[in-house]
Amino acid sequence: MRIAVISYHSSPLEPVGFGKSGGMNICISYLYQALSQYFEIDIFTCGKRGQIRLGALLNVIHLPCENLRKFSDTVIEYCESRRYDIVHTHYWLSGVVGLLTRSHMNIPWVHSLHTVEMLKTIKKNEMRIELEEEIINCCDLVMSPTVREAHAIREKYPHVRIITIPHGVDIQRFTPSLDGHSKLLYVGRIDPIKGLDLLIDSLSY
Repeated sequence: MRIAVISYHSSPLEPVGFGKSGGMNICISYLYQALSQYFEIDIFTCGKRGQIRLGALLNVIHLPCENLRKFSDTVIEYCESRRYDIVHTHYWLSGVVGLLTRSHMNIPWVHSLHTVEMLKTIKKNEMRIELEEEIINCCDLVMSPTVREAHAIREKYPHVRIITIPHGVDIQRFTPSLDGHSKLLYVGRIDPIKGLDLLIDSLSY
């Protein structure tokens, strides 16, 4: 099986903790390192570094990213010479690429939302909500990392096919403490949007 991965927003090669590089980059990197043990995988992302081989069956393909339309056209051109069995898009921007390329690729489409705009409590981006709705309705399968997110999507879109697959944990890096003391672990960027201040404030309760 050959899988085309569209990750317009996040490259698995970006150093984590700089700019907006974070959890999604890690998720994509580890997921496809594991899957490439069994399947051929090409990851399309933004950049000027050309094609980089990460393994016998795993490639990262950097494409010009002036805008979503140009990026999508380049994906279509590339896929005309290489047949894929399935496409997996990550985040709503890649989902838009999925919408723009769907009729040309004509293969099963899986989409991972990562975040859902309609579930946010802060000010919402109405255009993104509309596009995410179209993505959810057009893709063949939505992949959600949490039961809560999957339930919220099912409530609003009961006809949508959705599956819950939690993100994994690197147990070589993250292991329980052996000294008997409780420890609180925060995993994420030091970014106001992550709500680290709320986590720290909650310790007083």
